[in-house]
Amino acid sequence: MLSIKRILPASHTAILSETIARCKEPQVKILFVAPHFPPAVGGVEHYVFNLALGLQQRHKAEVVVVTSNAHGKKQITEEYCGIKVYRLPVMMRVSNTPINPLWYFSLKKIICEEKPDIINSHQPVMFIGDMAAFVAGNIPFVLTYHAGTMKKKQFLIDIIISLYEQFVLPHTAKKATNVFCSIPASIVSTLSFNWWMASIQSIQKNTPVKKAIS
Repeated sequence: MLSIKRILPASHTAILSETIARCKEPQVKILFVAPHFPPAVGGVEHYVFNLALGLQQRHKAEVVVVTSNAHGKKQITEEYCGIKVYRLPVMMRVSNTPINPLWYFSLKKIICEEKPDIINSHQPVMFIGDMAAFVAGNIPFVLTYHAGTMKKKQFLIDIIISLYEQFVLPHTAKKATNVFCSIPASIVSTLSFNWWMASIQSIQKNTPVKKAIS
């Protein structure tokens, strides 16, 4: 049974570091997938940046980030503060969600070339992380979820979000070998991807709390 764990950034680094320690390879490569990444400003953006930088500097992991190209129509590969970053072109946006169906092919090519040992997607912004889960194959896929429902009290957008949270997000979560959450279990339990789960495990200050889902 898959467990959902509530974590703080330091705990997330420790958990991934423990995974690295169990690997037989001398250096582990982690591919982070996030819809936005610095220099874009935001909580998830800086969370992923600090996590990637910490694992690279303190634990000698090789890290790669795949994100959207906020200002261009072409894919670019660059280094940002010593981190290799693929920025993929955006075809359209729905609210703050960058979308491009061609990312399926881009992600497959990047994964084939980089050969990561772990793929870690950061959401709730949809699409790029779900696409990464779809093309991950047998590579361990870890989902980090940073919010509750994305509904915005805007009728048309909320219909799209409801369909996503009901039908797409559950499959992304089910693909994951682990789901980490930086929010309370009471918020996580309102999301649609919990309907198929028997329980949630939320960890705050190392105290496990189990909640049954009807």
